[in-house]
Amino acid sequence: MMKVAFGILIVCILFLTASRFSYAVNQSLVISTPTPSIDYTLPYPGLLPSHPLYFMKNLRDRILLAMTRDPLKKSEYLLLFSDKHLAMGKVLLKDKKKELAGETLIKGERYLLSSLDRLSESKGRGIFPPGYIQKIGLSAKKHQEVITNLIFQVSDPASLDKLKEALLINSKASVKASQLGVPQK
Repeated sequence: MMKVAFGILIVCILFLTASRFSYAVNQSLVISTPTPSIDYTLPYPGLLPSHPLYFMKNLRDRILLAMTRDPLKKSEYLLLFSDKHLAMGKVLLKDKKKELAGETLIKGERYLLSSLDRLSESKGRGIFPPGYIQKIGLSAKKHQEVITNLIFQVSDPASLDKLKEALLINSKASVKASQLGVPQK
């Protein structure tokens, strides 16, 4: 009889605790939900530039770009590298590696600009994978959104200058994208 009463007491405590926890989680989601953002998923960043084996990842990426001759395929790789560098920059900034985060974000925006350059090379052919032009436009907008949000998280002038430089490169990429006919929503 005691075991049953003890079991019921445990179940009641768990139920009340779980419902309070659920209520707290739901309240925090309602309070902290940001304004609607660009619906574009960034890839997993993988190894960060602060990792000792990052040079191998960088070497692999350079070899991949050097071996790729098709400008459209090269544009796709550069867009992927750009998105990965944006994700890396976010993580590095979160880890308080502000200088490295700024450099990584600038490198990512340069990849985005190079991606658009390769896209303009292949535009003469007129053959694009379905939705690729929209994808590159969404990516540029997502980069702008993320970098702008990161600017509000940084207070030191050196990091702020790096983020502003990355945003400037992004604006050049956005201009280039609009010249190529990429939709700018």
